[in-house]
This record gives sequence, structure tokens and C-alpha cells, in this order.
Amino acid sequence: MKAGKITEAVEMAHRIGWVFVATADSERLPHIAAAGKLESQDRDMVAITEWFCPATLENLQQNRFAAIVIWDRSSDTGFQI
Repeated sequence: MKAGKITEAVEMAHRIGWVFVATADSERLPHIAAAGKLESQDRDMVAITEWFCPATLENLQQNRFAAIVIWDRSSDTGFQI
């Protein structure tokens, strides 16, 4: 994702106030959790800086891949990182 789009995604997450985080365990069982703030860390990196579900953290120890979804319901627009 280009840096400009990451900035747009972070700005949308700030407006909405939450994001979804999708992970999977070693058996590929999916898990979705809502989390708080999404912040820019670098031109091409973001961090979720508020609350992680324990299952999310366990999954990330087994499988480093995750998806972050920012969705504005009112305009039906969003991003997946």
C-alpha cells in the first residue's frame, strides 16, 4: 500500500475510532477482533496502539500474518492493510 493511502487509512481509523484485526492460528482457524487506535509508524508501517485480544496475540506468535480493516459504514468505504 502506498504511503498516501496509509495516511488516508489512519485518518479514517481516527474518525471511526476502531479497526478490525483478523488473524489465524496454526490450524488456520480465523479470529477477528476490534481494536482501538491505528497510528502511522513510518511511511509504510502502522501500529495498533490500543487493546489487543489475547487470542490475537496468541495467533500472531504462531502466524505473523494479519489483516487490518478500516471501514466507514456511512460511506461504505475503507481499507485493508
